[in-house]
Amino acid sequence: MVGSGAFGALTVGNVKWVWWFFGMCWFLHIIFALGKSWAESAKVRGGDSGAVYSKLAGLTVIVWFCYPIIWVFAEGFGNFSVTFEVLIYGILDLISKCVFSLILMSGASSGYETI
Repeated sequence: MVGSGAFGALTVGNVKWVWWFFGMCWFLHIIFALGKSWAESAKVRGGDSGAVYSKLAGLTVIVWFCYPIIWVFAEGFGNFSVTFEVLIYGILDLISKCVFSLILMSGASSGYETI
């Protein structure tokens, strides 16, 4: 998924959209797994793990949907400057990593090891 975006960014011409489409296929597969199979596994474990997982999966899906949108406008159409692109990616990275970690650690009082 990430590799496809990188190849698309380095490719000149319309071939970059083939790489974007290939990356989106993997992206949708991961989103499906987050929403269906892995969510069912978290609920089976019981306790608070299902609630913590729901928060983590929801945050991941929302933030990860922003990455391909930014790629389309920055790399695909060239509408964003490099500075703005890097700034937005940095903000998305902070949200997806730091906020994710804070939510995960908030489950520590209820036994996060069950996740």
